[in-house]
Amino acid sequence: MTAFLFSREGGKYVPARMSRGPWDPKLLHGGPPAALLAHAIEGECADPDMRVARLTIDLFRPVPYAPLELKTRVVREGKRIKLADAWILADGVEVARASGLMLRCAPDAPEGSVTSASRRPIPRWQDVPLKHFVRPEIEGTEFYHARMEVRRVDPERPGEPMAVWMRVAAALFPDRPLTPLERAAGVSDFASAIGMMSRHPRLHSINADISIVLHRPAEGEWICVESAGRGDQDGIISSSTHLHDSRGMFGHAMICGMAQPPAPQMQDHGPAEE
Repeated sequence: MTAFLFSREGGKYVPARMSRGPWDPKLLHGGPPAALLAHAIEGECADPDMRVARLTIDLFRPVPYAPLELKTRVVREGKRIKLADAWILADGVEVARASGLMLRCAPDAPEGSVTSASRRPIPRWQDVPLKHFVRPEIEGTEFYHARMEVRRVDPERPGEPMAVWMRVAAALFPDRPLTPLERAAGVSDFASAIGMMSRHPRLHSINADISIVLHRPAEGEWICVESAGRGDQDGIISSSTHLHDSRGMFGHAMICGMAQPPAPQMQDHGPAEE
């Protein structure tokens, strides 16, 4: 099995097999394109005093398991704010795009603090046993969601929030590991799945976007995605999450999605036994 999401060949980005998703083996999971777009936006943030504070990704077409092009442009560059766009093309057709907001850090700002409506403590990832989302028979297969390392803090309880520690068990490219922003983008696509695991009967969905807001970079390889609220009506889904690392909460991720029949791999995957 490969240990990277993309290789670079002749100016194009070639997905590895593990970048595929559950809906169709010819299509990618949302996480790898999100990480690739984060890579493109971060490439426009050359000033070390600037930081990507918001990343919005639109997944408006399926991203194929095929060589991809990556384009960027700077929309505005000021003293304190910079805005850049990035987009992915397949055979010349735009399939996904991102907008990144970069803000200048203030060295004389007061010491930071965090408040949250969720006041429960999140246990350290080291104290949570490995437990995956998917059935044991497809764990370890070459699909992105199955290759994730997962430590579920909570059992599946209808109507109750869920928190899950996750680690992307791969580099972005063969010669370079994921950055904190790319890692956050790579797990934030699961905001929908984690929110929907508290719904009974479970509703399967596909994401149309991912929005990530960060007040600081993630630290370490493990990120906890904690459900903060979800809802669905007429097949339209919203889900919001808190993002934690070993130091505490560092940001939030939100998605809009659409109801979708279960993927072939998930046809028999009901609520897991705890």
